[in-house]
Amino acid sequence: MLRKIAAGFFGVVTAGFATAAGEKLSHLVFPPPENLDFNNLDQLKAFHESIPNEVFLILIAVWALSSFIGGFVAGIITTYSKQKVAMVVGGVLLLFAAINFSYLPHPMWVVVLSLSLYVPMAFLGATLVVKKLAPNETKQ
Repeated sequence: MLRKIAAGFFGVVTAGFATAAGEKLSHLVFPPPENLDFNNLDQLKAFHESIPNEVFLILIAVWALSSFIGGFVAGIITTYSKQKVAMVVGGVLLLFAAINFSYLPHPMWVVVLSLSLYVPMAFLGATLVVKKLAPNETKQ
């Protein structure tokens, strides 16, 4: 049981680091204004409303890849129910994303598409681990 909890925790943390790195890279494509105060919600909302669709596509790819990585890490750590633990990781990431979307405006297509990817991508990450380990493990 402790191993499942650790797998979920490290899956979420790893996905968080991957998301932060990917969002940092997206700032290279569409840099925020130099005077943007990231602690000012009104300024953040105004900045988000100015983001072009191409950058949102990059962000969706970052979030999907982060969820995949989180599921993969969780699948590596846990020894049983790899895909179930990964789906919990995807669910936690989904919750964090929903909270983010409630604070900052995003186009509806971005919200729907990204929220629909978190759990399946985490599941796929764990599935990759299961397929890699299948010859070595008899019980999943």
